Amino acid sequence: MDPSKAKSFDYEPDLKRCKEFLEKFGTIVEEDGIHNFVYKYERILREVAERRRRVIEISLDDIIEYQSSWSDLVYSIEKNAVRFNALFCKAVDDILSVTETQIQGEDDVVDILWRHRQLRAEEFAAQRAQEEVQESGVKDPRQAAKQMAAELARNFPEELRRRYELRLLPRSSTKPKIVRDVKAGDIGRLIKIKAIVTRATEVQPRVRVATYSCEECGHELYQEVVGAAFMPISRCLSAVCVANRTSGKLSMQSRGSKFQKFQSLRVQELAEHVPVGHIPRTISVHLTGELTRTCTPGEIVTISGIFLPLNAGGGFRGHGGAMLSDTFIDATSMVRFKKSYTSYDVSSVDQETILSLAAQGEKAYSSLAGSIAPEIFGHTDVKKALLLLMVGGSERKLPGGMKIRGDINVCLMGDPGVAKSQLLKHISTVAPRGVYTSGKGSSGVGLTAAVLRDPVTGDLVLEGGSLVLADKGICCIDEFDKMEDSDRTAIHEVMEQQTISIAKAGITTTLNARTSILAAANPAFGRSPSENINLPAALLSRFDLMFVLLDKPDLEYDTALAEHVSFVHRNGHHPPLEIEVFSPEFLRTYISQARKFMPVVPRGLTEYIVSAYTNMRRVESESSVEFSYTTARTLLGILRLSTALARIRFDEEVRESDVSEALRLMHASKSSLYEQEKNKGNRVDVTGDIYGIIRIMAQPNPRAPIMYEQILPKVVAKGYTQQQLDTCLDDYERLDNEEQLLRRIYEGHTLTPDHHETTKPAPPQMSKEEIPLLEKLNSNGQNDVEREEEFGWIYSRTELTDARLWRATLAELMGTFLLVVVSIISNLLHHDDIMTRAAMMGLINICVVFTFEEISGAQLSPPVSWGTFLAGKQSLLRAVVFTLTQMLAAVLAVPAVMALVTPDLRHDDEYKLGATMLQGISPARGLLVESAITFFFIFVDFSLTLNPVQPIIVTKLAAPFVISSVMSINTFYALNLTGACSNPARSFGSAVWSGYWKDHWVYWLAGFLGSSVATLLFRAFVHGNDNKTSSSQGSINNK
Repeated sequence: MDPSKAKSFDYEPDLKRCKEFLEKFGTIVEEDGIHNFVYKYERILREVAERRRRVIEISLDDIIEYQSSWSDLVYSIEKNAVRFNALFCKAVDDILSVTETQIQGEDDVVDILWRHRQLRAEEFAAQRAQEEVQESGVKDPRQAAKQMAAELARNFPEELRRRYELRLLPRSSTKPKIVRDVKAGDIGRLIKIKAIVTRATEVQPRVRVATYSCEECGHELYQEVVGAAFMPISRCLSAVCVANRTSGKLSMQSRGSKFQKFQSLRVQELAEHVPVGHIPRTISVHLTGELTRTCTPGEIVTISGIFLPLNAGGGFRGHGGAMLSDTFIDATSMVRFKKSYTSYDVSSVDQETILSLAAQGEKAYSSLAGSIAPEIFGHTDVKKALLLLMVGGSERKLPGGMKIRGDINVCLMGDPGVAKSQLLKHISTVAPRGVYTSGKGSSGVGLTAAVLRDPVTGDLVLEGGSLVLADKGICCIDEFDKMEDSDRTAIHEVMEQQTISIAKAGITTTLNARTSILAAANPAFGRSPSENINLPAALLSRFDLMFVLLDKPDLEYDTALAEHVSFVHRNGHHPPLEIEVFSPEFLRTYISQARKFMPVVPRGLTEYIVSAYTNMRRVESESSVEFSYTTARTLLGILRLSTALARIRFDEEVRESDVSEALRLMHASKSSLYEQEKNKGNRVDVTGDIYGIIRIMAQPNPRAPIMYEQILPKVVAKGYTQQQLDTCLDDYERLDNEEQLLRRIYEGHTLTPDHHETTKPAPPQMSKEEIPLLEKLNSNGQNDVEREEEFGWIYSRTELTDARLWRATLAELMGTFLLVVVSIISNLLHHDDIMTRAAMMGLINICVVFTFEEISGAQLSPPVSWGTFLAGKQSLLRAVVFTLTQMLAAVLAVPAVMALVTPDLRHDDEYKLGATMLQGISPARGLLVESAITFFFIFVDFSLTLNPVQPIIVTKLAAPFVISSVMSINTFYALNLTGACSNPARSFGSAVWSGYWKDHWVYWLAGFLGSSVATLLFRAFVHGNDNKTSSSQGSINNK
């Protein structure tokens, strides 16, 4: 519209419209699920009158909604905000003068002071009226006193009685300005800016109405203070002092004056708004009343307020001082752009999404990490580390006052062009409080704090640097290696104690700098950081993770990188990923919920963490890498990373998988340098390294089984993946069949029977993968012999304390119990039905084997345990323990069967509680029959499960069915001869309860004879070499 139409020097119509708007504007609000129409500002004013509200916020959007034709009024308010702020206050006073008379409430201090002033005014007016009656002869002194009291009351400032703060809010469609776009034409206008807070003073009282009392006449004088400074009144101007021609001395009354909370801010335009080659612009912001303490330095805020001038000369001090003027913004509202983690309010929908994601564990970890800068290709482990940096670990405060920080520090060191700076920029924008700075342009004072003189109060104040501004946030320092050593040492205290100690200009204090440091640095001479890392050890040890990113040519990786970058440039967003990508706002919300958890390390993990740390120290002492420093801070870093991983799962307790992942990240961060130092141009032998880890695990007890679930965490902790472990196992399984042949080819010579050395033909060309594998195979055989000499074949020194032995023993007890129960029931219920008994024995064997095979090998009978010992797959101690356990299970199974069958079978003397008996044959022939079926069973069992030639599908899937078929065949053949026992433990249980021991020795002797012969023939003709087969894939056994 035409601005000339908004100009008016008669504000009475505007005052009426303001009053009408406050009284009649209504809107629909939801209360307890019910939508009601209410008069918005009438309700607000009633709450003010009832002393339940102090702030009245008038939105210009509401004025447009009330009367769309009042756009001229809105324009006038935006242009002349100070004047209309006074008009709205006058309208509010008029409405409250009526409302307060209708409300009966308890008087406060202002009410009491106001009542006392009214009484004093009436007394003073009555006295003055009496004097005038005597002088002028007026007949009605009470009417004169009433008129004079009303006149005195009108002299009271309205500000003295106001218990509210009125603020004008700009239209929501108004876009925030940048600081350098605020010009002189905006003075007096209602504006909105977006900036970062760099300094905030302490909250101080600022006088709004000064009250003076005259010592001569007792009259009270009032002075309204509008600006930042005022000149106190020195002479009493009351009628008494003027009539008496005296100059009464005035004294200021603090209780009678009105003060307001006041705070001054210094805000600076954002880095992205600063043109190249310019310095950032700053502006002062004044906060009053309830707006004080609503922000802290380092926060990005959107401020609405009135742009006003401020005399900066302070009178005639200095040459032309009175002609200088500064500007400030009198704030009416403030909105923080990014909330702190503790200020996030989560909706019910987001809460359900967050809880469902947290329950997914590893998937949540990968998805959240992948949501960090998805436009940047690769760097999976780096993004996981950055996620942990934002989540943070658990802080610990000890009783003695010592504090262990929970914030995580990360350094990215690598070749140019690997997206280090882009990652830092992204983290500074995603984190609720993030400060980005460059090491080359930062000094020690700029990072910590500077001593300045406040232009408003004149006091010396500290202005925080980047680390102070990033308190409870993340400080991203790029070009970390370009900083001067003297400036870099300024952050040593911050990285460990998280404080900044200041002793400057008479100010000695300690500032909080509870921030995580994310630094990026380039190598000293451009590339090859393994040789050019020039950061001191005192600084390196303070980083929990230091990633070294090498830019090595790789055709497959370079192709994928180029395709990814091309897609981003062409479409403006990242390509489709295998994981779900979340928005930065959701990421902040999830992290805010995760930081509410304070995980602890359980006692059971202590030994694992200690052993991992001591192993890291040992490996470092044996390595020639000079840039790695493993200290006690490294141990604290492991704990911080582990608790951060537990927070992502919303767990109050750290798990072993969390510690393993923390160790993996630490190893992966420097893996490229270790590989470069170890191989020097050769291909990395990942398969050999993983095999070495497995060999180390097998050293304490070489005959004990090693489960896949036990190997995986150890391998992952060394920086390798599950896929690499599977590849290693597949490679060794493929090479196991050709082991002897490959070893002879690799050695290139052998010894003839007469012990003369002969040379073989030249070996064929082998691949680079086969050579390290053969070295491992050769050394493995030698170490097996050494371990056998050390521990012996009878038992291992640590076997009795190994929890795996007793876990396997429990599995044997349960499996044998089930097998014997079904065997006896089939004997009692289907004594003459050979087909049914054979089928039942085969089926129960399949079920038990599949259930307990991976725990104990499902041996389930003394002959199999004895044969496994003879095959070299377990110690004699383990075989004896299993045999005793199987006998105990058989004894416990008999009463269980008796409780399940009918009484006639329970007391039938013919069946002897299911005991096996020779059916009309001599003991010698019975011994031969039982030995034969035991031999057949054991030989087939070992040939399928212990033979390295067999594919994995045979040993794991086909073997149970084939062995169960053998059991059924044995039942068909020997059931009417010996009862088809082949498991003396099963016969032992029935003999104990029935007392039938006749020919019982036959089954024990036949079982051990058949098992011994089968095992010896198996080792001689089938197995050939028993050094490489793990006993964890041991025999699958019968009843």
